[in-house]
Amino acid sequence: MSICTGRDPQANTLLENTLPSVQFALPSICVMEALSALENELKYRRRFENELNLQISQVRRDQTSSHAQRLLLYLDQSRQENRALLSEIKRRLFQAINQISEKAELIALTPPMIQDGLTIPLIDRDYTDNLILHCILHQAHSYPTETQVFLSSNERDFGTPEVQSALRNVGITNYFSSTQVLLNWLQSQQSE
Repeated sequence: MSICTGRDPQANTLLENTLPSVQFALPSICVMEALSALENELKYRRRFENELNLQISQVRRDQTSSHAQRLLLYLDQSRQENRALLSEIKRRLFQAINQISEKAELIALTPPMIQDGLTIPLIDRDYTDNLILHCILHQAHSYPTETQVFLSSNERDFGTPEVQSALRNVGITNYFSSTQVLLNWLQSQQSE
């Protein structure tokens, strides 16, 4: 979602300029989580548009005020920009999902991942993130000799000492909360 909402402009750079030596893995449930987040964004945007429509209807009644006429213009422009932003968010999300599906190994849920996600609360405030974490921990066992790093801007859940310890225990040596920092690290690894 950080790609499609513009919160992490470097994430596109990472996906578009992947080095052959870098492999991505992503729990497949992250795709579902992003689509659910998009549905929520659609609801918020529709609610906002409904409010704009209501205000437009009210302001349109005033036939004499120049302020009302200008406000009507701005409200209508806001409605158009809201629609355009929503279209852009959807386009960027679908593009990112498509890029990820082409470049990343999608980690499928397995019964042991689900069981651990339900019974080992490393992230106790968010069941979805806890399940995502257990997918990553299980997947990391498949690559014990590879250099493994983890990228998530969700520091609140994935930056805790308990989660960091669990990541280190399976060989994930570095946690990055910013794509730019990860890109800098990748560049430093190339120069060594």
